[in-house]
Formats: sequence, structure tokens, C-alpha cells
Amino acid sequence: MNLFVVDDEIHALNYLSSVLKETYPHSEVLSFSKTKDALLKAKDVKCDVAFLDIRMDEKNGIQLARELKDINGDT
Repeated sequence: MNLFVVDDEIHALNYLSSVLKETYPHSEVLSFSKTKDALLKAKDVKCDVAFLDIRMDEKNGIQLARELKDINGDT
């Protein structure tokens, strides 16, 4: 299972990523501080679950969720 974590606050991104890696050791945790990087990766790697910050500089988490869902409807 591939877990995407997207947050423009580095401390929050690192913390949630580390918690997920401990909780789901057999899953791939992919961390992004920029929404565009997450979208590019989602075109190559299936995003099963996305943990998204709602307020980010580039776009909000709701917009990003919609775009991830457009790339892979099973996200």
C-alpha cells in the first residue's frame, strides 16, 4: 500500500510520516512538501491513501484530493 503525506509544514510532514512508517511498516510512505510533486508522483505510483494538510500555500488539500482522485479513482 502506498501512503502519500502532503504538508507544507516540514515538522508536521516529518512527524506524520514517521508515525505512519511505524504503524504500517510494510507500506510505502511517500512525503511531499509541494502539491505539484505529489501530483507528479501519483501519475507514476498508485496512491492508495492520502494524508493531506488542508491549508497549504500552493493549493488546499481539498483541491489536491480531487486531483489525486482524478488520477486514480481508487485513492
